Amino acid sequence: MATSGELFEAVVSYYSNLAYRSLAIMRSTQQEIRTEQFDFGRFAARTMSFWFDAVGGWWSALQLNTAPTLPTVFVSVPAGLVDKRPVTVTLPGGKVPDVTPLYALDGKVTLKGTVEADPAAQRDQITLTVRPHDDAVPAIYQGYVLLEDKPLVLVVVRVTEKLPPPPGPSAS
Repeated sequence: MATSGELFEAVVSYYSNLAYRSLAIMRSTQQEIRTEQFDFGRFAARTMSFWFDAVGGWWSALQLNTAPTLPTVFVSVPAGLVDKRPVTVTLPGGKVPDVTPLYALDGKVTLKGTVEADPAAQRDQITLTVRPHDDAVPAIYQGYVLLEDKPLVLVVVRVTEKLPPPPGPSAS
């Protein structure tokens, strides 16, 4: 059974996500109006999507046993380079999130390199830093960001071939 603190956190998280999503819709619509690219069909689709998400959130809250949707982050990075991605999540308490090992979807290899999750000071987002080694096998990897064994984010990393070095000065 959920405690009152967990229910309160779920309510605050629900309304926070709704506020962020509605703000994003308003800003994109404002930008489209400003650049004279407004399309009523696109606006209606965004509004309906927002409405369905809101109703789905309330339905999940009424069931009390439905877990919230897990955010998914997809990163495509060449071997040897670094990619950073901010992810909006709620981090209750003062614990630091952990990242599980990332396994290739075929299950044969793990990602050679590091994946770190750094929480923001307000604990409302984390920054994922993906650093595959130069010799990382090109594949699609999957893992999780956990907070006290509770999954926060599903991480999918596509490692591509290492980029060739830029051409040097030509000898004339």
